[in-house]
Amino acid sequence: MNKNCKMTIGAMLLLTTAFSAFSANAQTCAVPPTCESLGYDKSADECSGLAQLKCPFDQSKYFCTAYRNAGEGEPIAVGDIAYSDGTYSAVPVPSKTPVGVVFNTSGLVIALLPYKTDIDDFNSVSETMCSSYSSGSTSGWQNPSKAELQSIYANKTKIDATLTTLATTTLGTGKYIYDTGSSCHNHIDFSTGKDMTDCSISSNGIMRCVNTLAKIAGDTTPTTTYKVGDTYVKDGVALGTVVSVDSTGQHGQVAIARGSVDGLTNAASICNSLTAGGLLWGLANKTDTCKLVQTGEYYASDHTGYVSCTGGHPYTYSSSTGIRGVVCSAPF
Repeated sequence: MNKNCKMTIGAMLLLTTAFSAFSANAQTCAVPPTCESLGYDKSADECSGLAQLKCPFDQSKYFCTAYRNAGEGEPIAVGDIAYSDGTYSAVPVPSKTPVGVVFNTSGLVIALLPYKTDIDDFNSVSETMCSSYSSGSTSGWQNPSKAELQSIYANKTKIDATLTTLATTTLGTGKYIYDTGSSCHNHIDFSTGKDMTDCSISSNGIMRCVNTLAKIAGDTTPTTTYKVGDTYVKDGVALGTVVSVDSTGQHGQVAIARGSVDGLTNAASICNSLTAGGLLWGLANKTDTCKLVQTGEYYASDHTGYVSCTGGHPYTYSSSTGIRGVVCSAPF
């Protein structure tokens, strides 16, 4: 072998040795990952009953593939199980007490069981009926609003799947009451999803209470809350009467009577021109109209004729002309 070949081979061996030494040193200095950095940040209790993996470095650390918990930045989903401590998860956590099912990602919860299933038309239903309902030592339960029942119906499949998993009463196809008037109870028919005002409840009306995760968790943050019949005030100005509220009492519909006018079109124009309080005003629907005025003939946004309010209940007629009353409403 000539001299040049020997030098080349020698140089290659020297470089190989140097790189091997560098690689060994680099491996020696590397910081190993922690269980937490790899996502194994739950305990055995937290992952009980869930799909799970153990950390290879510490068998007491777990990763749960279906774990979600309030206050930890994890997304909430419709159909999640709500627990008595205000947390939630996609599948049951055996160490916790379920109290309801999430039906809106803002944290609204429907109770695991109906409170009443034998309500009859013409029997008075208290606006605070659900305040005496309790599940898992929780409080703050309220009667559902029309909008909340519509949201529950829209998510019926997901909610029923969770209720079935928990071996409790599914929503079914009953008549869920949101109106608490002394005569016919307006309700959502869960066989069709329709809003019904036809006096069709015969000892089979259902009251299923609602709550929020914040209330269940014991949130005491001061807020202004309303109930039906209260005067709604914004920036110190009274804007009208509250005719409906959601389960938080912080949002709903406010209504005000605006005299009389000839024709449905003119009635709508009067309400659309209102700007009071910066709210989005429009002609009130028949339910909110009759909650405010109780008696008289009025135009309404959800009927092509007019409605006659009797004892707070709307009866519909076909004529869209003639002098009738006007009630405007706005969400708050």
